[in-house]
Amino acid sequence: MSETQSSSPPGSPSIKPYVRRVGLWIGLILIALFIVFAIAGARMSAGPRGTDPSVEFFNSPPLAAFWIVLTLGLLASPIVFPGMRRLGPLCIHLGPALVIIGSLLGSKAIYRLHAGATAAKDPRSKEMRLYEGQPTAMVRDDAGAASNLPFAIRLNRFWMDYYKPTAKWPLHITLRMPSPGSPQAEERESDVHWKIGQAISLDQFGSVEVLEYLPHATASAALEIRPSKGLPVRLEAAAGSETTLADPAATVRIRRAFSRLQVTSRPATQREDRVLDAGGPPVNPALEVELAFAGKAPEIRYAFPEAGEPDGAGLSMRYVPAQPDESSPQPAVRVAVHLQERSWMFWILPPARADDSVCRDTWPAWPEDAPFQFVLSRSDDFGNIKSYNADVSVLVAGQEVERQVVEVNRPLHYGGYHFYQVDWDRRRDDVTIFEVRADTGVGWVFAGYAVGMFGLLWKFWIAPAARWGRGRRHA
Repeated sequence: MSETQSSSPPGSPSIKPYVRRVGLWIGLILIALFIVFAIAGARMSAGPRGTDPSVEFFNSPPLAAFWIVLTLGLLASPIVFPGMRRLGPLCIHLGPALVIIGSLLGSKAIYRLHAGATAAKDPRSKEMRLYEGQPTAMVRDDAGAASNLPFAIRLNRFWMDYYKPTAKWPLHITLRMPSPGSPQAEERESDVHWKIGQAISLDQFGSVEVLEYLPHATASAALEIRPSKGLPVRLEAAAGSETTLADPAATVRIRRAFSRLQVTSRPATQREDRVLDAGGPPVNPALEVELAFAGKAPEIRYAFPEAGEPDGAGLSMRYVPAQPDESSPQPAVRVAVHLQERSWMFWILPPARADDSVCRDTWPAWPEDAPFQFVLSRSDDFGNIKSYNADVSVLVAGQEVERQVVEVNRPLHYGGYHFYQVDWDRRRDDVTIFEVRADTGVGWVFAGYAVGMFGLLWKFWIAPAARWGRGRRHA
């Protein structure tokens, strides 16, 4: 575009060249100051309680004035310099101006100018701690000051997904056996590399055998029913639990659960032996089961941790403390131990916490006089977390208006706020921590990025390609 002729009288100095020179120097000074401020902010170290002094620096009143002057300069450039009114240069200047305007709208400096502004519009990052099943609207800033949002968030459930381990967990054994010729017990430790069904010698002390291994399990007692054909059926080990079998056709119902089943001989006045729960440590756990085959009267059976022999219909039952669970990274294992003249059989159960690296709880409980301890230690690739997930609901006046599963890179957005999953309470599995950020000005910022990128593409790629194409056609 050619420059228009000055309308000033002959002999008088032209005003436009002077304005352009001043504008050019102002632009260079603003760019230099921007570089200086950016370097200064980058060199600032973290303050107390993890605060960032650069945030305070860039939101200070002098810097707020600088951002306003820089924005006005970007918007005034196409007016002062006609060559910048073309589409590409115009967008290149308009884009950064929109980014700065959006940043100012969401900044602390502008927030402080709003007399009577509430904490609900405070753009500062806040923390929200959520407990499962307990709605809350309270957020806290870096200094610990509390404020409330105009709506509440309820954590319905929090869980972590793990990558599946590629190796089975090794079994660590500690033995305390009498040492020949010494009153002191000899303690030996070793890691056992095992295979299911293979007896492993413990030197002269005895042997250990892994009978069953569940690579992904939760500690949840169940009745396992094995028909002669088909897959095993698991029923929750609770009184009243019931299921129906197809082959053989039968109904199975749990009547009672015993931690220490005891049978007393029947007195002469009674027709049956008396079965009771003696209480105390679960040294003889069992389930009382009612089994009703089609066309026959119900019969009572008892299921123990050791599998019973199949009956005439090919049905066997046993009482198990762990159930398969593909979402769990921990295993469960059933072990038989034979030491000298004594034998034990027990399960090593998954820990209560998902991120624990050992399984040491057993079912039944450790015998008080057992001269051993077994620990299932994690495999090397255990505990690699795949994702954090929080199922949350937004509540307005106690009513659910929105529900979403929040992940690390998938925040919840509602009411002008973004809720980011940033942490969880490692002491509790039902607590998660959100970072809450107001989205004031975010739309302006994204629009500025889009306009600026379009201007760069138009200036350096689309427009030159179009000129090259026109030149080829006219050649």
